[in-house]
Amino acid sequence: MVKNMKDIYVKTLENSNALKEIYTDIKNGGNPILYGLNEDGFAFIASLIKNKFNKKVLIITYDDIRGSKINRKIKNFTEKSYQLKSKQFVLYGIEALSRDDMYSRINVMEQAVKNESSIFVASQKAITDRIMKKKRFKEFSLKLNMDSIVDIEELTGQLILMGYKRVSQVEGKGQFAVRGGIVDVFSPWEDNPYRIELFGDEIDSIRSFDFRSQRSIENIDECLIIPCCEILLKDDEIEVTKYNIKKDYQKLRKKNKNREKEENLKSVYSRMVEALDNRDYIDNAEFFSPYMPLEYSNFMDYFDKETIVIFDEPNRILKEDESRELEFNEKYTDLYEKKEVLTEHRKIYIDFNDILGEVKKNLRYLVYNSILKNNKTFEKNKKIYFEGREPRSYFGNIKELAADINKYKKEKFRIAISISSLEKGIKLFDDLKSLDCNIGVSGEGDTKIISSHAIITKGYIEKGIELPTEKFLFISENEIFGRIKKRKSKKRKSKGTKIETFTDLKIGDYVVHEYHGIGKYVGIDKIEIKEVTKDYLTIEYRENDKLYVPVDQMDLIQKYIGGDSEKPKINKMGGSEWKKTKEKAQKAIDDMTDELLELYAKRKSAEGYTFSEDSEWQKEFEEEFPYEETEDQLRCVEEIKNYHNAYYNKKIDNNMLQKMLDNIYNILYCPLKSVSLK
Repeated sequence: MVKNMKDIYVKTLENSNALKEIYTDIKNGGNPILYGLNEDGFAFIASLIKNKFNKKVLIITYDDIRGSKINRKIKNFTEKSYQLKSKQFVLYGIEALSRDDMYSRINVMEQAVKNESSIFVASQKAITDRIMKKKRFKEFSLKLNMDSIVDIEELTGQLILMGYKRVSQVEGKGQFAVRGGIVDVFSPWEDNPYRIELFGDEIDSIRSFDFRSQRSIENIDECLIIPCCEILLKDDEIEVTKYNIKKDYQKLRKKNKNREKEENLKSVYSRMVEALDNRDYIDNAEFFSPYMPLEYSNFMDYFDKETIVIFDEPNRILKEDESRELEFNEKYTDLYEKKEVLTEHRKIYIDFNDILGEVKKNLRYLVYNSILKNNKTFEKNKKIYFEGREPRSYFGNIKELAADINKYKKEKFRIAISISSLEKGIKLFDDLKSLDCNIGVSGEGDTKIISSHAIITKGYIEKGIELPTEKFLFISENEIFGRIKKRKSKKRKSKGTKIETFTDLKIGDYVVHEYHGIGKYVGIDKIEIKEVTKDYLTIEYRENDKLYVPVDQMDLIQKYIGGDSEKPKINKMGGSEWKKTKEKAQKAIDDMTDELLELYAKRKSAEGYTFSEDSEWQKEFEEEFPYEETEDQLRCVEEIKNYHNAYYNKKIDNNMLQKMLDNIYNILYCPLKSVSLK
């Protein structure tokens, strides 16, 4: 069967009158409204537009959930599709925001910097988030190769300026370490960090390495180190920002007569200045943006005038923007009344309508609606109807499928069926043939289906589509064999529930502190130490002892994840109970380690049976499991296969054994910290 399923329906529909009309309108600046297609059809058309014009395509939708759904569907047609998620901006505070989402956005920004034909999906919120201008992003990016001359002190200063944190050993993205003439740096852009070895000021080698084992992976000729934050400040810009904050603070102090509010003002000012001095502002740069002496921008700055913009359900976009503006204003008004924000913080909000106006004025665009709606913003735009609907589902009833295919062939439809595996395709071919349904199997050279013909082609797509006007029917295996198993994205709890921000906690939640054990979270307190007021998470232990944890040390605590019906035993601060619990767990793991090492030493010397690689029949059998597997079930199945084959192929090593021990440890003794092999 043909390897590139996508070529078949691209070629089959290339002469579609509706598609030609869309292309012509875009080329001539007609900015049409497209309606009638379902989501999969819309994703398909978006990918065709990218391929036809070989330009960037930006899809603006109403929220991140919708954006994620569209992006996933587009990836069925093209790998070059990226979603820019919105910032989880906290107006209240400065610290305690996770950098994982920020690094994801930075990677999308880097993709947009490239002048490549790609699709980008962003919500109206993500579009209005403040980021540095494209020119500045490129200035803060650093490319090193074997011919580069490097001053290690200058490189260190530049990495700090780019938002990287200096550590003794790199353990995560956004970190760098310097040891003699060796510089390790983990760019958000990469899956593994770089190790740059210098001989004087010349680069002797560049290689990627595993930050867990510290072992080299491969030598490379050059590396790209991108910024670690969407907004970055140079040293002199930090001083100007501090000066601007001070002016606003002093102005508010003169007007304020309330002592409690005075303390709140002082706290906001002190925390902002401290964060700037420590370069911690990058965790919530938006909070500082009104005071920065630079021209910041938004995601639209990363696209040139050749970009094609698609507004997905514009009425929903505008409605979401109105709700966002109302929510921001209410929050700001409340905090300003308490003097927990400053005056200029009201300028953080950017009105999406300003961006909408710029797009309509300067860029080519089209509008997508699933059904025709009254779009006040685009009421004069030309409307193009592209009829599309979902095929029926057969739930494994091949007899009905055969009857429908024969019916569609009589109506001169072109029919394509996508099947993910060769074996499953051959079986379906035989079953249909036995029911007097003649169907072809696409070959390597086939790129087009002719009228009144049906073919089976290898590939996967989530849902099919029927285009009555174009006489084209595309059926996915999900429609043939049953419903799609939707996997809910759940947070894994193997090591306790990670706390990203203090808003993840509710008063009364049980938490586990790395050094003090199980306690109860009772809220946030503001505590002044050396004239600096900061937020502290308050954890209550036995005998009403309280522990105050700075919000920037939240990595020391995790949510307790025991059974919902059982209340855990709260530990006593300063007691030996928690220490004994950890020592007991450590001893149990050490004993298990000895047993496992002895067991696998015997296995390595014994004759064994290696499982063969999963066949297509095995995959088909697994796919037909009627229930939704949990993440842990899927992980265990995969690990059992990998470990079994590794041991009998003599490929087991301590890293693999450590991984398995960690998993066992986390199940038995969660949420204690993982241990190491002896």
